[in-house]
Amino acid sequence: MRTLLEHRFALEYNCWPVWIVWSDGAADNPDPHVLGLSADLADRLAAYSDRFDALYDPDDFTAPLFASSAERQSFDDEGRTLAAEVAAALAGQAPRFVFRSLADEDVVLR
Repeated sequence: MRTLLEHRFALEYNCWPVWIVWSDGAADNPDPHVLGLSADLADRLAAYSDRFDALYDPDDFTAPLFASSAERQSFDDEGRTLAAEVAAALAGQAPRFVFRSLADEDVVLR
């Protein structure tokens, strides 16, 4: 039987930031407005995702996303703060919550 393994906050182009990962390896990527979060938090997640998507040049996915490492770190810090809020809001739904940084490092928040 398939069980909920974890929630994951990971940015991917044209995807929502929160992923639901199942024990069979499948993952769902629902609109944050259907996760049971506050409307404010869901709206901030959607806006953050939109800002991330806007960083990409659809004609050149290899182009740098940020002008500086400080700008990248600030964006990542904002994501980690949002992820912590989501982890708290979804506590009890999954055994763990993982934040994937822009450097592809996984940080277990719960």
